[in-house]
Amino acid sequence: VLASRSLHSKPTAVMALRLVLSLSGAAASMVPTSTAALRPAYKALSRSMGSTHAITVTYPGSAMQSRLPGFAAVASQLRRASTMTMKLENDQGVEYKVTRTDEEWKKMLTPQQYNILRQKGTEYPGTGEYDKYYPKEGHFVCAGCEQPLYSAAAKFDSGCGWPAFDKIVADSVVTATDKSLGMTRVEILCAGCGGHLGHVFEGEGFTPTMERHCVNSASVKYVDSPLPDGATEKKVLPPFKPPLEKAGNFLKNLLGDK
Repeated sequence: VLASRSLHSKPTAVMALRLVLSLSGAAASMVPTSTAALRPAYKALSRSMGSTHAITVTYPGSAMQSRLPGFAAVASQLRRASTMTMKLENDQGVEYKVTRTDEEWKKMLTPQQYNILRQKGTEYPGTGEYDKYYPKEGHFVCAGCEQPLYSAAAKFDSGCGWPAFDKIVADSVVTATDKSLGMTRVEILCAGCGGHLGHVFEGEGFTPTMERHCVNSASVKYVDSPLPDGATEKKVLPPFKPPLEKAGNFLKNLLGDK
């Protein structure tokens, strides 16, 4: 229900919020069924669905409590359900192992880290701590959950104004289709917590992998030690095919082998 674009209909919004409350441990008798009572949460759902695949559900605040008998009794459980990010947030359908409420993220991250990792902000080019930092050893981890993401050897100078990497620690990064700013880009996120890292671009020819991971410095932290034992590195995107090859394959499929 939460993943459906039919959330713009009020009855479905009520169903969605009832589901969230049920998952949070609320007793059936405490699950509200009134569309009017859930209107603020419905508006939050509608805003989320209009801008991103991520769906954020905020539990009703103090103004709602007087209208929902028994709400205070389940408030502690609802805090954990106050922000729920569904699998549709990434193209691989990965469910993040590290989950926290917005308040918990705000307490553990700096304002800049929170803006970038949790709200998908972006540093000004050339201002990041790691933009021109090229260690010979060590690796970079997610600033939100310390998931190893990139080796020092994967970092290179692209001149773009942000740290650039050409490969990931296997299974550490997931992608999402980003259609903001009037264009289609490939967003990269930490596979551990869903934190926004930046975007990946391909076909530029900087390195043999044909990938440039454009990463915000605030999204990562440098660790002066080798990658964990057994860690391997790979591309995050499928093998790169030049545009002309893609066009040729399209024509071949269209016309057959003739």
